[in-house]
Amino acid sequence: MLSLTAVLHPSALDARRGVVRLHPEAMAALGIAPWDAVLLEGTRSTGALAAHAPPGSAPGQLLCDELVLGNLAIRDGSPVNVGKAPELAARSVVLTGEPPVVAAVDPALLRTAMLGKVVTRGDNASLVPQDLAPAGGPDPATARRSLKARLGPAAGTVLLTVVEVDPPGPALVTMGTVVGWQGGASTTGSATCVVASAEVAPRLADLPGLETQAGQLREWLDLGFHHPDLLSRLGTSARMGVLVTGAAGSGKAALVQAVTAEVGARLVRVWGPQLAGLEVNTGAAQVRALLQPGAPTVLLVEDETQVRELAAERLRELGYSVLEAADGSAALRRLRANSRVDLLVTDVGLPGGLNGRQVADAARERRPGLPVLFITGYAGDILEGQLAPGMAVIGKPFTLDALAVQVRAMLEAAPTA
Repeated sequence: MLSLTAVLHPSALDARRGVVRLHPEAMAALGIAPWDAVLLEGTRSTGALAAHAPPGSAPGQLLCDELVLGNLAIRDGSPVNVGKAPELAARSVVLTGEPPVVAAVDPALLRTAMLGKVVTRGDNASLVPQDLAPAGGPDPATARRSLKARLGPAAGTVLLTVVEVDPPGPALVTMGTVVGWQGGASTTGSATCVVASAEVAPRLADLPGLETQAGQLREWLDLGFHHPDLLSRLGTSARMGVLVTGAAGSGKAALVQAVTAEVGARLVRVWGPQLAGLEVNTGAAQVRALLQPGAPTVLLVEDETQVRELAAERLRELGYSVLEAADGSAALRRLRANSRVDLLVTDVGLPGGLNGRQVADAARERRPGLPVLFITGYAGDILEGQLAPGMAVIGKPFTLDALAVQVRAMLEAAPTA
């Protein structure tokens, strides 16, 4: 190992991406190449990706950002032992964060944000995608847009804690790593889809000390949701806001969950910093859109997991409800189980015995006139002469924006019930 001096290097290019920079002489002495993993030992041990330092840097310096310094538990100018880390791919990584972040970021997006980073148990990690070294996964730019859409300008400042790593680390997060939230949902590894965990609302009996607050909130919500006639006789309507205040960890979110479940009200979560970063009218419009009942539902059938996840993510960003299926049989089960599907988007070539055209025909037997958008990587005329009214084709590869435009056009053109 080499003993180097940690130097704070506030580069926007590296910030919060888990990257350190070394002089070429130091990299040669360690026997490492750019983007190899390194083991760092300060007050505590951690890992990072190594890259070349800019011209003019001293051979004895380790350039790093505040996140790496924090994970080493040292200050600028402290000594650090640096060595080549074993080439370990993490089998699983478990993280924790603030409840609104956990609620807003699903495991698939969380894995994308962690992809290509070297982690150790106890590290802090950011949601800034590691976009400097190729990691072989979803487009980091798409991940950044998704995170900004969910968390607003605060997305780049969010810090998570790595609570478990197998093996303990330093280990590299790959598309085969199972990544998830502590006590919550996780990916299943190998770029497969997310295993959702159903969230069960707490009971009021489980919240001792909040009986008075629960009673007040229950009375207000019950009046607003279930007794509009009484409000009308009083010359008013159910247009009210309730501000729930208290210290972090005092049970505010659990209180709201429990009371809304008890009165049968729909609970919609909104990440506050996102709204705070918007212009007032834009923020108000976003809240109104979130509260609109019956967002259009798209059934997306695609066996390529990465394509399906990215397409579903983009459509959800636009406010659509998305049902996902990886083959024809799963798609038909989705159709039978859901009362509302406004658009079928299906790949033509599917595994399992049913192709996309057969899925569309079966879907239209159950729902006559259902709009269908076929996805195909074959020559553009494969479905020529087979398209009924309300059907269209988009060819692979396609951009997410092109998909969004086509979906919106088909939903707008669809006859209303």
